[in-house]
Formats: sequence, structure tokens, C-alpha cells
Amino acid sequence: MTKYKSYDILNESFIDEVKNLVREEFFNHYYLINIIAEVFERRAQFDEAYIVQDSLDSWIIGFSAFGNYLLYGKNWTESQVKISIKNIEESNIENGFHLAGTFDLLQEIKSKVSIENKVFKERIFYSCKELVQHNGNIDVNIGYGKMGYHQEITKMVCDYFEYEYKGTNNKEFSEILPQTYNQILNRTIWQITDSNEIIGFCSIIETTVGLPIVGSFFIKESHRKRGYGSELLNKVTQNLLKENSEVWLMSDMNDIGSNKIFVKLGYKPVYQTGDYIIHQKK
Repeated sequence: MTKYKSYDILNESFIDEVKNLVREEFFNHYYLINIIAEVFERRAQFDEAYIVQDSLDSWIIGFSAFGNYLLYGKNWTESQVKISIKNIEESNIENGFHLAGTFDLLQEIKSKVSIENKVFKERIFYSCKELVQHNGNIDVNIGYGKMGYHQEITKMVCDYFEYEYKGTNNKEFSEILPQTYNQILNRTIWQITDSNEIIGFCSIIETTVGLPIVGSFFIKESHRKRGYGSELLNKVTQNLLKENSEVWLMSDMNDIGSNKIFVKLGYKPVYQTGDYIIHQKK
């Protein structure tokens, strides 16, 4: 029997319910958990929070805050989808909001809900516990980001956002500069250089459960298809696996070239998410 419960106050009861459903699958629900945690810790305003379920293995979680309407689910039913669609259509979701969450669930809901949208990002989440033997022999230097390259790394991060999101999520140099400074300081960004020219970077996201996520990953366009990306990711993953049993990675679902690199190195796909910008709510 389908049970529906909405929350007017974001309390520990809701947090516990989410944890009970998500269980050990933290990575799959990374964005959902992070936004809920931010709202809870800041005592910030949220728009909607609900859980509709038939069992611990059949559910949909809906949560809306900070311009994001998140929908995550597992073995959902038609009745659960109908309730979620009704909630979306009656919500205060506005043009420009992000509708994001479990990829297959969103495809089903988007085909039935009266909302026009455009793709912001569709992702594959990967996991790696053991690297495939890599025979790279490229003469490059790979290591933690260096302060001497701070401004160049920052410029490349800005280039990454423009390339990765096709101009829909550009960042200002001044906005990224302090972020990359902290990443270099905390050793959460790597660089690859060829003859002292920096040609790429790879950032690491630290999580509350200890396991790291490979975040932004970028090689200058003029240096692509030469094996630099494989070499950089292999070195970064190898280093992370020395202290972690598993490494996670997020990738653009439509970046075929990069996804081939990940799989070739030993990364295995575990989850898919979608993120869509509401263009018009009818």
C-alpha cells in the first residue's frame, strides 16, 4: 500500500527516514543528501519535502530548496509517480528551477508532467576499486597543483565550466580564484604539465563518508586525444586508492570519449542522474 508523508519542518525525523531508504548508497544520492544537509544545518528555507513509498525498496523522495526540485527513487510504482507529478504541478516551482534526480525516474515524469525543460546535465556515476593495468609512457609531470600555476589553473577551471556546460554555467575568474587557492593549499586539485606548460587538471571532492569523488577533469583542447587524460586520471586514482578502498567519479553521460577512458581504466558505472532546467511551467 502506498504511503505518503510530507514535512512542513525539516527535522531529524525526515533525515532519519531518508537515511533509512538510501542506506549505504550515499554516492547515488550525493546531491540529495548534500542539499538536505545544507538546509538542515543552516536552518534555511525549503519549499517542499515528502516521501511516498510502498516499502523500503519501493519509494520516491521529493525535496525542493535553493531553486532545485529533486526527485530520487527506487523501484517506484505508477501510483508513486502520479503523486509526484501532482506535487510538481501544484508546487511553486518556477522557470529557471532545476528538476534533478534519478535519471530513469525523471524521464518517466518528464513525459507526463506539463513542464517544458532543457538539459542542464546528465551524468553517469562511476566507482573504481581496482585500476586496470595502464601502460602509459607519456613524458609529462603529474602532481598536486602548485601555487606557481594558481592563475593558470583558475583560468582552466573557468574554461572547464564553459566547455562542460556549453555556456550555461560560466564562472567568473574572480569567483574561482579563492576556490582554486584553497584546493591547491588542501591538495584537492592535481595538475599535468608538459615542458612546464600546464595542460590539464583534476579536482577531488571530499565527502562526509570519507570516500573521495573525482570531480572536475579537464585537458586543454589543443592537447586532447594524446593520452594525457588517461595518464592524469590513472595517476590520481592510483594515489587515492592507496588510502581508500574505493574511488568515485562523476561524468557527463554524453561525453563519449571521456567515458571510454574511465571504463578502460577500471571504473564501473553504478548510477545515472539527470538535471534539467525548467523552461516553462504550463
